[in-house]
Amino acid sequence: LHRVDRRQRQMCIRDRLTTSNAFCAPVVKEVLPSVIAALRALPPSWFVTKRSCHRDFHSLFRRPGAIDIFSKSSAQARSFLHAGAPWVLVIDESNITECIRRAVKGLAEQGAFMLIYSSPSWSSFSKANRPVLRSRDRPHGLPWLSKHQKHQVAHQNMLALWLEQVVRSRSSPATFYIENPYRSWLFNIRPWSRLASSEDIGVFSADACVFGADWRKRVRALTNAKVLEGVRVHCCSSNSHVRLRGRDSSGAARTAGASHHPPALIATLSSCLVAAAGWSLCQHSLSELRIAQLRGRSGHEAI
Repeated sequence: LHRVDRRQRQMCIRDRLTTSNAFCAPVVKEVLPSVIAALRALPPSWFVTKRSCHRDFHSLFRRPGAIDIFSKSSAQARSFLHAGAPWVLVIDESNITECIRRAVKGLAEQGAFMLIYSSPSWSSFSKANRPVLRSRDRPHGLPWLSKHQKHQVAHQNMLALWLEQVVRSRSSPATFYIENPYRSWLFNIRPWSRLASSEDIGVFSADACVFGADWRKRVRALTNAKVLEGVRVHCCSSNSHVRLRGRDSSGAARTAGASHHPPALIATLSSCLVAAAGWSLCQHSLSELRIAQLRGRSGHEAI
Protein backbone atom coordinates (compact mmCIF):
# COMPACT_ATOMS: atom_id res chain seq x y z
CA LEU A 1 0.00 0.00 0.00
CA HIS A 2 2.84 2.40 0.82
CA ARG A 3 4.41 1.70 -2.58
CA VAL A 4 1.12 2.38 -4.34
CA ASP A 5 0.60 5.64 -2.41
CA ARG A 6 4.15 6.76 -3.19
CA ARG A 7 3.73 5.93 -6.89
CA GLN A 8 0.45 7.82 -7.05
CA ARG A 9 2.02 10.82 -5.34
CA GLN A 10 4.93 10.84 -7.81
CA MET A 11 2.50 10.66 -10.74
CA CYS A 12 0.53 13.54 -9.24
CA ILE A 13 3.68 15.67 -8.97
CA ARG A 14 4.70 14.77 -12.53
CA ASP A 15 1.28 15.78 -13.84
CA ARG A 16 1.52 19.01 -11.85
CA LEU A 17 4.82 19.86 -13.51
CA THR A 18 3.45 19.32 -17.03
CA THR A 19 0.14 21.14 -16.70
CA SER A 20 0.14 24.64 -18.18
CA ASN A 21 -2.16 26.84 -16.12
CA ALA A 22 -4.46 24.58 -14.16
CA PHE A 23 -3.32 25.96 -10.82
CA CYS A 24 -3.57 29.68 -11.48
CA ALA A 25 -5.69 31.46 -8.88
CA PRO A 26 -8.75 33.45 -10.00
CA VAL A 27 -8.52 37.20 -10.35
CA VAL A 28 -9.97 38.93 -7.27
CA LYS A 29 -12.00 42.11 -6.95
CA GLU A 30 -10.73 45.48 -5.81
CA VAL A 31 -9.91 45.89 -2.12
CA LEU A 32 -12.02 47.94 0.28
CA PRO A 33 -11.42 51.68 0.78
CA SER A 34 -10.52 50.99 4.43
CA VAL A 35 -7.74 48.67 3.27
CA ILE A 36 -6.38 51.32 0.91
CA ALA A 37 -6.34 53.82 3.79
CA ALA A 38 -4.51 51.34 6.05
CA LEU A 39 -1.89 50.65 3.38
CA ARG A 40 -1.34 54.36 2.72
CA ALA A 41 -0.72 54.84 6.46
CA LEU A 42 2.40 52.66 6.25
CA PRO A 43 5.78 54.20 5.31
CA PRO A 44 6.16 54.41 1.49
CA SER A 45 9.74 53.10 1.79
CA TRP A 46 8.33 49.73 2.87
CA PHE A 47 6.75 49.17 -0.55
CA VAL A 48 8.44 47.84 -3.66
CA THR A 49 6.62 49.14 -6.74
CA LYS A 50 7.29 50.05 -10.31
CA ARG A 51 8.77 53.51 -10.74
CA SER A 52 5.75 54.72 -12.68
CA CYS A 53 3.51 53.97 -9.67
CA HIS A 54 5.52 55.74 -6.94
CA ARG A 55 3.25 58.79 -6.85
CA ASP A 56 -0.07 57.04 -7.43
CA PHE A 57 -0.41 54.77 -4.40
CA HIS A 58 -4.20 55.22 -4.18
CA SER A 59 -4.91 53.61 -7.55
CA LEU A 60 -2.11 51.06 -7.04
CA PHE A 61 -3.60 49.73 -3.80
CA ARG A 62 -6.96 49.06 -5.42
CA ARG A 63 -5.54 45.66 -6.35
CA PRO A 64 -4.31 43.19 -3.71
CA GLY A 65 -0.53 42.79 -3.59
CA ALA A 66 2.10 40.68 -1.88
CA ILE A 67 3.85 40.88 1.48
CA ASP A 68 7.38 39.71 2.34
CA ILE A 69 7.61 39.36 6.13
CA PHE A 70 10.93 39.29 8.04
CA SER A 71 12.87 40.04 4.87
CA LYS A 72 16.54 41.03 5.15
CA SER A 73 16.73 42.29 1.57
CA SER A 74 14.38 43.36 -1.20
CA ALA A 75 15.69 40.80 -3.72
CA GLN A 76 12.71 38.46 -3.41
CA ALA A 77 10.25 41.36 -3.44
CA ARG A 78 11.82 42.83 -6.59
CA SER A 79 11.62 39.40 -8.19
CA PHE A 80 7.91 39.16 -7.31
CA LEU A 81 7.38 42.54 -8.95
CA HIS A 82 9.30 41.48 -12.05
CA ALA A 83 7.21 38.28 -12.28
CA GLY A 84 3.92 40.17 -12.24
CA ALA A 85 2.95 41.24 -8.70
CA PRO A 86 1.44 44.78 -8.69
CA TRP A 87 3.22 45.80 -5.45
CA VAL A 88 5.04 44.19 -2.53
CA LEU A 89 5.07 45.25 1.12
CA VAL A 90 8.46 44.39 2.68
CA ILE A 91 8.62 44.33 6.48
CA ASP A 92 11.95 43.87 8.20
CA GLU A 93 12.01 42.24 11.63
CA SER A 94 13.31 45.47 13.17
CA ASN A 95 10.04 47.17 12.16
CA ILE A 96 7.75 44.57 13.74
CA THR A 97 6.04 46.38 16.61
CA GLU A 98 2.78 45.42 18.29
CA CYS A 99 0.99 48.07 16.22
CA ILE A 100 2.44 46.72 12.97
CA ARG A 101 1.54 43.15 13.94
CA ARG A 102 -2.10 44.15 14.44
CA ALA A 103 -2.13 46.13 11.19
CA VAL A 104 -0.65 43.30 9.09
CA LYS A 105 -3.03 40.72 10.55
CA GLY A 106 -5.98 43.02 9.86
CA LEU A 107 -4.84 43.63 6.29
CA ALA A 108 -4.50 39.89 5.69
CA GLU A 109 -8.02 39.30 7.01
CA GLN A 110 -9.46 41.98 4.70
CA GLY A 111 -7.83 40.61 1.56
CA ALA A 112 -5.02 43.13 1.04
CA PHE A 113 -2.56 40.36 0.08
CA MET A 114 -2.89 37.70 -2.58
CA LEU A 115 0.57 36.39 -1.65
CA ILE A 116 2.11 36.02 1.81
CA TYR A 117 5.81 35.11 1.78
CA SER A 118 8.21 34.69 4.67
CA SER A 119 11.64 33.15 5.12
CA PRO A 120 12.65 34.18 8.66
CA SER A 121 16.19 33.71 9.98
CA TRP A 122 15.59 32.76 13.60
CA SER A 123 18.74 31.27 15.09
CA SER A 124 17.00 29.68 18.08
CA PHE A 125 15.05 27.36 15.72
CA SER A 126 18.22 26.16 14.01
CA LYS A 127 19.66 22.76 14.89
CA ALA A 128 23.08 24.12 13.93
CA ASN A 129 22.86 26.74 16.70
CA ARG A 130 25.30 26.26 19.57
CA PRO A 131 24.37 25.89 22.31
CA VAL A 132 21.18 24.04 21.34
CA LEU A 133 18.10 25.92 22.59
CA ARG A 134 15.37 23.46 21.58
CA SER A 135 14.83 19.73 21.17
CA ARG A 136 12.34 17.36 19.56
CA ASP A 137 10.52 16.93 22.88
CA ARG A 138 10.77 20.64 23.74
CA PRO A 139 10.50 22.59 20.46
CA HIS A 140 9.25 25.65 22.36
CA GLY A 141 12.54 25.90 24.28
CA LEU A 142 14.62 23.99 26.82
CA PRO A 143 13.89 24.76 30.51
CA TRP A 144 17.53 25.23 31.63
CA LEU A 145 18.39 28.18 29.37
CA SER A 146 20.04 31.32 30.64
CA LYS A 147 18.04 34.53 31.06
CA HIS A 148 19.26 35.93 27.74
CA GLN A 149 18.55 32.67 25.92
CA LYS A 150 15.05 32.46 27.40
CA HIS A 151 14.34 36.00 26.20
CA GLN A 152 15.57 35.15 22.69
CA VAL A 153 13.50 31.96 22.52
CA ALA A 154 10.37 33.65 23.90
CA HIS A 155 10.66 36.56 21.45
CA GLN A 156 11.08 34.30 18.43
CA ASN A 157 8.26 32.04 19.65
CA MET A 158 6.01 35.11 19.78
CA LEU A 159 6.94 36.12 16.23
CA ALA A 160 6.42 32.54 14.97
CA LEU A 161 2.97 32.34 16.55
CA TRP A 162 2.03 35.73 15.11
CA LEU A 163 3.16 34.66 11.63
CA GLU A 164 1.00 31.55 11.90
CA GLN A 165 -1.99 33.73 12.86
CA VAL A 166 -1.40 35.93 9.79
CA VAL A 167 -1.35 32.85 7.55
CA ARG A 168 -4.44 31.35 9.17
CA SER A 169 -6.42 34.61 9.06
CA ARG A 170 -5.67 35.34 5.38
CA SER A 171 -8.54 35.76 2.95
CA SER A 172 -9.49 32.44 1.32
CA PRO A 173 -7.95 32.87 -2.18
CA ALA A 174 -4.58 34.12 -0.88
CA THR A 175 -1.42 32.07 -1.53
CA PHE A 176 1.18 31.67 1.21
CA TYR A 177 4.72 30.31 1.36
CA ILE A 178 6.55 30.04 4.71
CA GLU A 179 10.10 28.71 4.56
CA ASN A 180 12.85 27.70 6.97
CA PRO A 181 15.93 25.45 6.90
CA TYR A 182 14.96 21.82 6.38
CA ARG A 183 15.86 20.68 9.90
CA SER A 184 14.48 23.77 11.65
CA TRP A 185 12.31 23.36 14.75
CA LEU A 186 9.83 25.98 13.46
CA PHE A 187 7.29 23.55 12.02
CA ASN A 188 7.50 21.39 15.18
CA ILE A 189 5.91 23.95 17.47
CA ARG A 190 2.24 23.27 18.09
CA PRO A 191 0.37 25.82 15.91
CA TRP A 192 2.61 25.20 12.91
CA SER A 193 2.43 21.41 13.23
CA ARG A 194 -1.38 21.65 13.28
CA LEU A 195 -1.34 23.88 10.20
CA ALA A 196 1.03 21.49 8.40
CA SER A 197 -1.44 18.63 8.89
CA SER A 198 -4.19 20.44 6.97
CA GLU A 199 -5.31 18.67 3.81
CA ASP A 200 -5.01 21.75 1.58
CA ILE A 201 -1.40 22.51 2.60
CA GLY A 202 1.69 20.80 1.25
CA VAL A 203 5.47 20.83 1.66
CA PHE A 204 8.05 22.09 -0.84
CA SER A 205 11.76 21.41 -0.37
CA ALA A 206 14.83 22.35 -2.39
CA ASP A 207 18.63 22.33 -2.23
CA ALA A 208 20.36 25.63 -2.91
CA CYS A 209 23.19 23.91 -4.82
CA VAL A 210 20.77 22.85 -7.57
CA PHE A 211 20.22 26.55 -8.21
CA GLY A 212 23.90 27.49 -8.37
CA ALA A 213 25.04 27.87 -4.75
CA ASP A 214 28.26 26.30 -3.42
CA TRP A 215 26.42 24.91 -0.41
CA ARG A 216 23.52 22.50 -0.22
CA LYS A 217 21.41 24.17 2.50
CA ARG A 218 18.14 22.31 2.01
CA VAL A 219 15.06 24.39 2.78
CA ARG A 220 11.51 23.32 3.55
CA ALA A 221 8.36 25.36 3.11
CA LEU A 222 4.69 25.06 3.95
CA THR A 223 2.54 26.35 1.13
CA ASN A 224 -0.91 26.14 -0.41
CA ALA A 225 0.46 26.85 -3.90
CA LYS A 226 -0.61 23.72 -5.79
CA VAL A 227 2.27 24.01 -8.22
CA LEU A 228 4.75 23.59 -5.33
CA GLU A 229 2.95 21.15 -3.03
CA GLY A 230 4.86 17.90 -2.69
CA VAL A 231 7.69 19.02 -5.01
CA ARG A 232 11.25 18.14 -3.99
CA VAL A 233 14.22 19.61 -5.87
CA HIS A 234 17.10 17.75 -4.21
CA CYS A 235 20.72 17.32 -5.28
CA CYS A 236 21.87 13.78 -6.07
CA SER A 237 25.49 14.71 -6.72
CA SER A 238 28.33 13.04 -4.85
CA ASN A 239 30.45 16.20 -5.12
CA SER A 240 31.40 17.91 -1.88
CA HIS A 241 29.58 21.04 -0.78
CA VAL A 242 30.73 23.98 1.31
CA ARG A 243 29.91 23.10 4.93
CA LEU A 244 28.02 25.84 6.76
CA ARG A 245 29.68 25.27 10.11
CA GLY A 246 32.10 27.45 12.02
CA ARG A 247 33.70 30.60 10.60
CA ASP A 248 35.67 31.43 7.49
CA SER A 249 39.18 32.93 7.29
CA SER A 250 37.81 36.46 7.85
CA GLY A 251 36.08 35.40 11.08
CA ALA A 252 32.54 35.67 9.69
CA ALA A 253 30.05 32.88 10.30
CA ARG A 254 29.73 30.62 7.27
CA THR A 255 25.95 30.57 7.67
CA ALA A 256 25.84 34.36 7.14
CA GLY A 257 26.91 34.00 3.52
CA ALA A 258 24.13 31.51 2.89
CA SER A 259 21.36 33.60 4.46
CA HIS A 260 20.07 34.66 1.02
CA HIS A 261 18.80 32.43 -1.77
CA PRO A 262 20.78 32.10 -5.01
CA PRO A 263 19.25 34.23 -7.81
CA ALA A 264 17.96 31.19 -9.75
CA LEU A 265 15.95 29.95 -6.74
CA ILE A 266 14.56 33.45 -6.12
CA ALA A 267 13.41 33.66 -9.75
CA THR A 268 11.87 30.17 -9.72
CA LEU A 269 9.94 30.78 -6.50
CA SER A 270 8.71 34.12 -7.82
CA SER A 271 7.42 32.59 -11.05
CA CYS A 272 5.57 29.81 -9.22
CA LEU A 273 4.11 31.94 -6.42
CA VAL A 274 3.08 34.85 -8.63
CA ALA A 275 1.36 32.36 -10.93
CA ALA A 276 -0.40 30.74 -7.96
CA ALA A 277 -1.59 34.19 -6.86
CA GLY A 278 -3.18 34.69 -10.29
CA TRP A 279 -0.91 37.42 -11.66
CA SER A 280 0.64 35.35 -14.46
CA LEU A 281 0.36 32.05 -16.30
CA CYS A 282 1.95 28.91 -14.87
CA GLN A 283 3.64 27.56 -18.01
CA HIS A 284 6.95 29.35 -17.40
CA SER A 285 7.10 28.52 -13.68
CA LEU A 286 6.35 24.84 -14.27
CA SER A 287 9.08 24.51 -16.89
CA GLU A 288 11.60 26.15 -14.50
CA LEU A 289 10.72 23.67 -11.75
CA ARG A 290 10.95 20.75 -14.15
CA ILE A 291 14.43 21.84 -15.30
CA ALA A 292 15.56 22.24 -11.67
CA GLN A 293 14.31 18.77 -10.77
CA LEU A 294 16.11 17.19 -13.71
CA ARG A 295 19.36 18.99 -12.85
CA GLY A 296 19.18 17.84 -9.25
CA ARG A 297 18.48 14.25 -10.30
CA SER A 298 21.42 14.15 -12.70
CA GLY A 299 23.84 15.71 -10.22
CA HIS A 300 24.36 19.06 -11.95
CA GLU A 301 24.72 21.92 -9.50
CA ALA A 302 24.26 24.96 -11.67
CA ILE A 303 21.17 26.34 -13.32
